[in-house]
Amino acid sequence: MGKIECDTNDAPSIITHVLTQNDGTLLVRGTTADNGEVQKVLVNGKEAKSTASNYSQWQVSVAKAVKLTAKAEDSSGNVEAVPHVRALDSF
Repeated sequence: MGKIECDTNDAPSIITHVLTQNDGTLLVRGTTADNGEVQKVLVNGKEAKSTASNYSQWQVSVAKAVKLTAKAEDSSGNVEAVPHVRALDSF
């Protein structure tokens, strides 16, 4: 049996927490899973900081917005086909 290669990144990033900080920005936390090395996670275009191995947990501060969009890119350059989008009124 050979190794199965996948050229897509379809494991979603998930926004788990959104907290309003004292300065009015949003602290966004979440999780990501991938069968390879995660290169980065972006939330509303801003790069998140990995807080656990391979971006399995991450966080980033972003400007207040009406919706948040999180997506990951792996070391092969594959980007999530369907980013996680959350409206702020859902929190």
